[in-house]
Amino acid sequence: MRQADIDVTLSADSALSGVEAALDLAIRQLALDAGDVEEINGDLRFQWRDDLFNGQYDLSVSEVVSSQISLSSIAAQGSIRGLDGFERLEVEADLSGSDLSLGTQLDKTLAGHQTNSTNTLFSPLIGKLRDGLKRHQRGSTVSGQLTARQTGKVTSIVVPSATVRGSAGQELLSLSRAQFSTAWANGPRVAGNLRMGGDGLPNVQGRMEQRANGNLALQLAVAEYRAGDNAIALPQLTIEQTSDGSSQFTGLLSVSGDLGAVKVNDLELPLSGGWSARNGLSLWPNCTAARFGTLQMASLTLEQRELTLCPPKGIPIVAMNDAGLQIAAGTPELNLSGMLGQSPITVQTGAIGLAYPGVMSAQDIAIELGPQDTASRFTLSQLNASFGEAIGGNFEQATVLMEQVPLDIVDAAGNWSFADGILTLTDGNLGVLDRAEEDRFEPLNARDATLILADNLITARADLRSPDSDRIV
Repeated sequence: MRQADIDVTLSADSALSGVEAALDLAIRQLALDAGDVEEINGDLRFQWRDDLFNGQYDLSVSEVVSSQISLSSIAAQGSIRGLDGFERLEVEADLSGSDLSLGTQLDKTLAGHQTNSTNTLFSPLIGKLRDGLKRHQRGSTVSGQLTARQTGKVTSIVVPSATVRGSAGQELLSLSRAQFSTAWANGPRVAGNLRMGGDGLPNVQGRMEQRANGNLALQLAVAEYRAGDNAIALPQLTIEQTSDGSSQFTGLLSVSGDLGAVKVNDLELPLSGGWSARNGLSLWPNCTAARFGTLQMASLTLEQRELTLCPPKGIPIVAMNDAGLQIAAGTPELNLSGMLGQSPITVQTGAIGLAYPGVMSAQDIAIELGPQDTASRFTLSQLNASFGEAIGGNFEQATVLMEQVPLDIVDAAGNWSFADGILTLTDGNLGVLDRAEEDRFEPLNARDATLILADNLITARADLRSPDSDRIV
């Protein structure tokens, strides 16, 4: 504290059993662990008699700066009441402030998330949020009322209402009937209503309350928040905290935009799961049906479909704990259609299983590429994949019938990879048959064959050999 001027007027009765006082404060450049204050001015009037303290205060503070938020000014008026030697304490306050803005650390954190999420829908959405917050900072106002009580080690705070308004008078954030209490064995409890909005900011409404079973429940709804083609919405989310501190949640997430290598439109994903200090985060303990309008990966675009994923018995689809991220899911079949470049494509499969870390396996795959009358057809009895910088694995018992090539590929097996929109097959072992009604050659074999699918063009190479002599034909 660089400078403090405190004028005190004090009077007491002859037995010193009662005291009246008036303090006029002028404090300059106060540095605290939580932040810095340029100036504090105001007065405090109180009476203290028979272990009863009654006081009134009127304070104004300028240039409050912390790593999270800052204010050019804030004023507080209200009363202080203490009983039983301050064993019980009650403070009432009317608050008003101006020019609320993000602190350097909070904006730096948001900027870091924006950078780390480059090439995903989250980067432009975070950028829009930062711009919206900065636009409303200059000329913003804060107002509210609160009552705080301390009884022994129990603290409770009640906020009947509090509002943050932007420079144009728009309501950016409001709290109503908010309560905070530490009168619980398993941690503090919070209740109240929350509303957030404003030009360039997400529209959020929430309610936290204590349920009849004693659990704390938060109900939240976030309207669609959009930046160009990227959008996210949370039409409903309910989080319930039990007495042991663990949480369960259900809801619905809607997403459009880039998700790394995949771009989706109108993805609707039900949310369910829980969190506990012992087990960490778990998502989707039961079968879940996700819906999407379109899903695009490189030149592949899949059209509107519903996809149901189920976890193995007794474990969730996604778990994140001390052991790291684990994913396990399966579906009995897939039936997808769309476009690969300019060509129609359909994909049908049997059972699919996915484990991460680990591999994916799919059975009985049938792919048609091109118009129905002239489509190229691919079938595989088994496809395995592992995940890394590229997706790749092996395949077995594949048949390839390409309309433009009058040869049938049968009993093929080999390795495959998919990266940067290019599908590559290598180390292929296969049989080749002549599709003509009158065979022009006997069945042939090939090994070390290759095939590349890029930009809607298939390029294949194989040395065809006699199955008896292994001579190249």
